[in-house]
Amino acid sequence: MKLSQLKIDPEFQSKIPPLQFEEEQQLEQNIIAEGRLLNPIITWNG
Repeated sequence: MKLSQLKIDPEFQSKIPPLQFEEEQQLEQNIIAEGRLLNPIITWNG
């Protein structure tokens, strides 16, 4: 599945605030440093 195909359920989205710019930058740096995501994206078809 491509990232562009992911859709976020509005109910879940309303409960999780978006990352601040600095948080997003840190996340990117962590992914690059580790060479992978430590917690993979979980999808739910229901």
